[in-house]
Amino acid sequence: MVKGVSLTSSVVASVELRLLVRRSRVAGAPATAEEVLAAVDAIELTDELTRTAGRFEELRALDAIHLASAVSLASDIDGFVTYDPRLARVAARAGLSVLAPA
Repeated sequence: MVKGVSLTSSVVASVELRLLVRRSRVAGAPATAEEVLAAVDAIELTDELTRTAGRFEELRALDAIHLASAVSLASDIDGFVTYDPRLARVAARAGLSVLAPA
C-alpha cells in the first residue's frame, strides 16, 4: 500500500472488492484483493451508521453506507476518495474533502 497512509473503509468494501475480482476472472486477483483488504481498517455497520446512511436519499444504499462511514470519522480523515460524481457531490455537501486520485 502507500507508505505513511492509513486506509479506512466501510466493511461493505470487502464484499464489493471480493465480488469484483471474482467477476474479473483475473488470475491472482482474489489473493491480491485479500492483501489489499488486510491493509484497510474496516468500519463495522452499526445502527447509528445505518441511520446516518438513511439520510443520504439521493444515493444508492452501499454508497450511502460508505459515506456514512466516512462522516463518522470526519475529523480524523484527510479526505473521501471516490470517482462517482453523485457520491462526490453528496460527500462535499456533508463537509468532506473529496479526493479523486489520477
